[in-house]
Amino acid sequence: MSSFAKLCCRLRFSAQVTCSRSVRRLCQGASNSKDGVLLSGKSDLSNVGKSDDDEDSTKIVQLVNTASEKDLAAMKHVSPNIATCIVSHREANGPFAEVRELLKVPGIGRQTLQRICRGILKPPLQVDVSGNGATTEAQQAGIAASRIESLQDIVAVDVGLRHLSWVYMTRDRQVWQWRVKDIVDIKAGKWDPPAYHKMVTDAIAEMPNPDLYVLEHQPYVNANKATYQMLLFQRTLQSMLFTALNHDQKETGTPHVISMLHTQVGRHFGLQVGGTRMSGQDVVAKILREEAEREDENDEDLPARLSWEDAETFHSATKHEKEHLANCLLQAIAFYDLVVDRVETDRAKIP
Repeated sequence: MSSFAKLCCRLRFSAQVTCSRSVRRLCQGASNSKDGVLLSGKSDLSNVGKSDDDEDSTKIVQLVNTASEKDLAAMKHVSPNIATCIVSHREANGPFAEVRELLKVPGIGRQTLQRICRGILKPPLQVDVSGNGATTEAQQAGIAASRIESLQDIVAVDVGLRHLSWVYMTRDRQVWQWRVKDIVDIKAGKWDPPAYHKMVTDAIAEMPNPDLYVLEHQPYVNANKATYQMLLFQRTLQSMLFTALNHDQKETGTPHVISMLHTQVGRHFGLQVGGTRMSGQDVVAKILREEAEREDENDEDLPARLSWEDAETFHSATKHEKEHLANCLLQAIAFYDLVVDRVETDRAKIP
């Protein structure tokens, strides 16, 4: 085994041990715990102050209280039946107050809960094997810094199972169009290429024509039989949309659409918990409130400039529509924060 391979193995083993210890402290019993299984994150750790265990416990509780049934079922070690039971228990008894309360959910025992906690908290191991060191976000996005410097506007697109949404944002963070479109006449599990093609081309026809389209790349690492058809359907639409928007790249040599990692956007807004991203609706609602309360119209620190019509679009949408509207807006903001602004900062450092 090469020295590099041995290093990777040691790194992976170290990450697993660290995570396992944290999970055991969360999921194994304390002497003063009635159930002898879980720390509450409130009483058992109160004597030692705020710790990583408190934070981990809070993240787990927040995730299971906010994730949809579909998101829960896509998590590692959570079957569709358990996901349904979690949501039913949550609706009947209110949000979970602490991790141990998940034991009251039918189908969740001590071992299952430990596996679920470990799946939420264990981060994926990423090792740079290129030998080139760190790369900029622009390089990761696959677009030259010179192209970023001349960029004037983007359209960020989010593809769901029932809705497709997009936001048109100029370089000054002004939002000019923020829409959600129903996906009709096609559904997961039904292979109908003409209908797929019509849906994609109709959606593109309704979008503005920006300098660049930004799609979000969602890794599907926990697909199971219950979610496979839905994930395949979603990935097919994303691939068709990507191909249609980039149809002349071979002739022009210029990409018209790039992908941003789903986890990258989640981490930027503090929504990423392990391998799962929580809803961004609250983040967008806060952005809208700050926009409504700002006094200086020339304030350059705002993440996005939205009108009262945009606020009405969001607040009048259904829960699922809000989720997709939030996804595309946060995607656009993250692109400007992580790619455009960083390229400008790097250029300013050059003497």
